[in-house]
Parts: sequence; structure tokens; C-alpha cells
Amino acid sequence: MWICRIVEQASQLAPTEKAKPGDKRKPHVNFHDQYFKPANLTALAAKHGCTVDHVYVESKDTAADVRDTTSTVVQHSRVLKDGKLQADVLIMRSSLNHQNLRDSVLDDAILSVGEGEGASDTFGTHHVAAKGALEKARAAEAASGGPSQPVKPAGIEQPKPAPARPEQGAAPHAAVHPAVPDTGHAQGHADPKLTAEPPKLDPGQPKAEPRPAHTAAPAAHHDAPAPSGAPRADHAHKGYDRDKNGLDSYGNATERSWSRAHNTVLAGKRVFTNSFTTIEDATLYQGPTGKAHLPQKLPRGSRVHVGDVTSERVQLVTSDIKESDNVWISFASLGGHGADVGFGNEKSDAADKQRADAIRSGLPTDRNPGESKFKWKFGAGFHPALDGVALDGSLMSKVHALMEWAIQNDMVLGDIVIGSGMRSPHDAHFMCVRYEIAKNGMQNVSMESLKKLKDGRDADGNKWYEPGWSKDQVIAHAEALYGKGSKGAVAAAGYNFGDPRRAPLDIGGGPGVSRHCSGHAVDVDIPWRSEKDPAHTSDVWAWEQIYHQFGLTRPLHKDRGGKKSTQESWHIEETGKGLQLEEDA
Repeated sequence: MWICRIVEQASQLAPTEKAKPGDKRKPHVNFHDQYFKPANLTALAAKHGCTVDHVYVESKDTAADVRDTTSTVVQHSRVLKDGKLQADVLIMRSSLNHQNLRDSVLDDAILSVGEGEGASDTFGTHHVAAKGALEKARAAEAASGGPSQPVKPAGIEQPKPAPARPEQGAAPHAAVHPAVPDTGHAQGHADPKLTAEPPKLDPGQPKAEPRPAHTAAPAAHHDAPAPSGAPRADHAHKGYDRDKNGLDSYGNATERSWSRAHNTVLAGKRVFTNSFTTIEDATLYQGPTGKAHLPQKLPRGSRVHVGDVTSERVQLVTSDIKESDNVWISFASLGGHGADVGFGNEKSDAADKQRADAIRSGLPTDRNPGESKFKWKFGAGFHPALDGVALDGSLMSKVHALMEWAIQNDMVLGDIVIGSGMRSPHDAHFMCVRYEIAKNGMQNVSMESLKKLKDGRDADGNKWYEPGWSKDQVIAHAEALYGKGSKGAVAAAGYNFGDPRRAPLDIGGGPGVSRHCSGHAVDVDIPWRSEKDPAHTSDVWAWEQIYHQFGLTRPLHKDRGGKKSTQESWHIEETGKGLQLEEDA
């Protein structure tokens, strides 16, 4: 089988230009329109005795939700001969800044776009099915002496890849690494294994707090390092601070990674490797569920580690409590009051120390590090794990370090609250459909799809329609589903493309699936000291360079552009920068 992958920038999908007399400029050629447009590809395949199954073709009604640094499937076609697959053509459009697409995105998409219900799980594509199918295909190719190569159609000039070109004006010491690893996507984002088993304590020995068996933070999410460089002398910029290489003016990566690994909850595996502090006298429950609890409480200010997690509770590990004691506390009882965690990797990396110092030199001077009265905590609706999938450990280690640093360095004017972690697919689906109808002009929901719903309800039982309702009535009903104080922000889907549970959303089209469903996003609004009035005014949009220094980014930051409803100051994801945290003392 031949897999053809075409990635084009949006501007490159412009129509092919005809050469004009006397025009020295080379006319633009759209290879998609010339050779891969459904009608042209079908005609070309017919000349070679093949047929084409167009699994998915983007149209105005099915165009996916395009956000910054994301990709959109334009077309997925399969070339068949005598019923056997000869070529799998996947054409994807990258974002306007031409952010490279990960090999894992392409591999997963090839095997999941249009596969139907069988390709569904709690994330965007069926990771396990894709991984298994690819491994079998590659093993078969290797056994037969390598992949078969298709015969190139005669008379068609093959496009030549443009040579790599470093960005003009990049920092002299910038190490520009490819954002797309060549191979190994299946293993590149696997959860790290503990280097040692948790210590087994002898009942006769004094109980000591077990140390997490990790060198620092979980392994980086990329096979190839994230781009990095030296700080520039000038940090002035328009819009979002980033260049074409995905670096900010301080030399840190700005774009989110696209890990597809699920942080699965397993017995004996710690989801979170860092320590926490109790911010209140905590009730000690005698199990992950139920009201039974010990008579005493854990005092406020106790430092703890956590073992297993559920949607609302964590298994407690302290100097006096072992995992085998099966003692649990509410996640809402945990938090922190600031700690000297270091600014990014400044304690272990000289180049990162330069970046840290450059950022630090621009911070407000009228601060009192170590004397902040504020804390960070988990909100009441926070879920560390749902349906056997937990928040990514690397993401949470970075967010934990960010919050501890912010409070320790007196950079906030209020408490920090982690509002949302894991999100179940049905919750994400409800919020997405509500947003698409009430706030997004029904771009991804049609009246026809609503009328097809049984009794006007989707597969999860959410009501969206009644017979005879007009479009205005449908919108009014969806608007009424928002609670008081809701911001009406953009919401991604909960179910995979091809899953019938997506209805009334387009089953084969946009929008994409929420990163909250796979554990690769967390919502934290930080009341930063503002740049203009740091002593009195907070600004939740400020100091994006601090996030980048900790290997984090806000892909929906307002400076990236887009409609106001798609901007979120609280939505945090990882970049490919690994964070080497010191082991808890």
C-alpha cells in the first residue's frame, strides 16, 4: 500500500494561476486541484484501471473548526484496484503559520477518518487501532522486502520539496529542530515508567515519607526536541510573541505538542509525581467512595503525595500514611503556598538560565518574593481522572511548578484556582453542541440533522429540538442551557469523527475533539500582576513568556487572534519543552 500525505498551507490551496505574457513571476500551481481533486483523481485512477473511494471531502458545510496551529482534513481518498487498496491519500491543510504536522497526527488520521463507530474512543482518533494497524502493515511490508512503490503516472511532473530555510533574523545560537519526528510516533509519547518500585516499609521501622521514583518530571513528549534559541535583545512584537520557527523572543517554544498518549490510571502507578500541601484541615476517608472516615483530620499545611486517583478523591501518602492504609482525601483539600522550584530549567541548563534571566529582568520590581499571602487550589468541579484516563502527568508537573513559582515570586494578586481538568466525552459533547447552536450560528449543526434526532434528543439524551421549532426557537433553547455567569466560550467535540454519537454535529466534519477528553489540557486562570499597573491591577492574559519558560502555552490566547468566543485565557497545554524538576525533598 502506498500512503500519500500532502500538507499544504492555506494560501497554497489557492487556484492555479495561468502564466501571463511578460510576467516574470512563476505562477502558483495548486497540485491538489490539478491532480487530487476528486474528479481529477478519479479520472487519473481510471486510466490505470483503478477506482477511487472518496471517504471524506471537505465542503462549506463540513469544513472543520480551524484554530491556530491545528490541521484540517481537506480530503481522504482511497485508490482501489480489483477491490484491493493501492493508495491512501490524505490531504491536510496546516494553520496559516504553516506549523508542521506531527507524524502521529497523519498516521492516526489515515486510519481513523471515516472509519465509523469502530474508530471511536474518548479522544479524537482510535489510538490503539491506529497503532496496531500500522504495526501490522509495517511488519508485513518488512517481511515482503519493503513497501511496494506505485508507478508514477506518465506525463505528470512530480512536485519537488522546497529546501529547508532557516528563519531570517533568528537568534544566532538558535537550535531549530524539526517539529515533526520522522518515526516512532507510537512510542514517542508513552507514559514514563518508574525507575524503581515504591519502597516497602517494615512495620517495625519508623514510617518515612516515600520519595517518588522519578528523576524530575515525566519524559518529554517529543522524539525530537522542541525548538529553542537564545534570547533576543529586543522583545517588542505585534500580536502573539512568536516567529516562524515557533519561538518567542526569549527563545522558548510557543506551540502546543500533539501527544496522543492517554495517561491511563493503573494500579500501582502514580498519576502525579509532585507533592501537594493541604490548604484546609482535610477529612480522611476510608476509601475512594462513601462517607466513612477516620475520626481525626489531616492538619492544614501537611505535605503529601498521592497514589491512586478518582474523579474527586486521591489516595493519600504521607510520612505516617502508606498507600496500603487506603486513606483518601478530597482533591479540593490540596493546593500550595508557593515554593522555590526554579524558573524553568535554570538550575540545570545554562542556556535556559539565560532565558530565565531575560524574562526575569522584565518583571515588576515592586514585589516581595516569599511573602505572598495567596495560594493555589483545585476547584470544586476539578476531575483528575475520568473513565480510566487521567490528566497527563507531565502537564500537571509543569502547571504545578508554574503556580508554585508564581506565588513564591509574588507575581499574583489573588488565589489561583484550577477550574477544569478531565472532561468526559458526553460532557464535552453537550457543551460543544450548545455552543455551536447558541453562539456559533449553527455552522456545524443543521436543522436537517436536528430533525433526524429521535424525539429531538441526541444519543446522550440531551434535548435540542421539538417538531415544528424554527431555527430561532432552537437557538433560544440552546442559549437557555447556559448558566449564570457563563462566558459562552468555544467548546470542542467529545466524540470522534465517524461516531454516530456526534449527532447533531456533522459526524464526518468539524469541530475537532476536546483535548480535555484525553488529559492534555487543563483550565487555570491566573490573576497575574498586570504589566501597566502591577501593584493594583491583575491581568489574566499577561506574561505568556512565563508559561513558555515552563514548557506550557495558551493556544487560545487573545493575541493569537480569532473571534472573542474562541479566546480562552485559562486553557493551558504543553509545548515540547521538557521540564527537569528537582525531586521533592
